[in-house]
Amino acid sequence: MATLRRKKAEPFSVFQRDPGPWPPILLNWMATLAIIMVFGLVMLFSASYTTGYLRFGDSFHYIKSQLLCTVLGLGMMFLFSYFDHRFLRRMVKLGYVVCLILLVLVLFSSPINGRWISFGGLTLQASEVAKFEMILLTADIAARTPQVKFGEVPLRKWVYHSIVVELIRPILWLVPVLILLVLEPHMSGIVLTVAVVGAILLLSGSGGIL
Repeated sequence: MATLRRKKAEPFSVFQRDPGPWPPILLNWMATLAIIMVFGLVMLFSASYTTGYLRFGDSFHYIKSQLLCTVLGLGMMFLFSYFDHRFLRRMVKLGYVVCLILLVLVLFSSPINGRWISFGGLTLQASEVAKFEMILLTADIAARTPQVKFGEVPLRKWVYHSIVVELIRPILWLVPVLILLVLEPHMSGIVLTVAVVGAILLLSGSGGIL
């Protein structure tokens, strides 16, 4: 009969060195990301230059703010690439609390366009933070949960472990986020968040699906 054991955590540093060279799959992903960003910026400018000129006297009003966000996003992506993933895994519980606080603030503040909250002149969409947090949290839970193959343990124990431990417990973390998104309401955010969580559980083999 198989026994479920967890590996002892190994010490690590917050930052890691770039192992290099980058594999082809990463380079292809970066190229795809660059194409999507450029295409999005071109489409945004073509759709907003008239509105920007009429409202603010500047045809580049909207595209400048989007370019700033793009640069900041690329900078954060570069910074996070040097974080050890084990450090991020240790921060997921704190990030989950921060995520819930932000979603509650949307309900009790005067949000912009119903979903955005303002901090010192900067705006933030809490549902986007929630999606990123649920990716990290669900991946961490799926990685930490030991999986049992059919036949390794008695059938009753396998069914309980596959359904309750591998599926229901990770989904329970999603429930408070979904409730707060419903109260906003933000239905597209709900669909995307559920799809992301479901995809991670599916690809991780949770529930004995794969």
